[in-house]
Amino acid sequence: MAPALASAKHIPVVDVGEGTAADFKKAGDISGKLVLVHTVVLKTWDDLFAEYTKAPPAIDAAVKGRRRQ
Repeated sequence: MAPALASAKHIPVVDVGEGTAADFKKAGDISGKLVLVHTVVLKTWDDLFAEYTKAPPAIDAAVKGRRRQ
């Protein structure tokens, strides 16, 4: 999930590991960049639901990082 970005030929990608607060802090300024968050391969329903609980904090951190201009 990501908000629409302005048309561009090149959009930098920033790897933020597992998307923790420390990972985002280490990544620095993420404005105008695509954020790559690592996840495990989903093999079971439990994996899927665990992924749902991990996603909102990472999305919130990405949105907050985008607003730091």
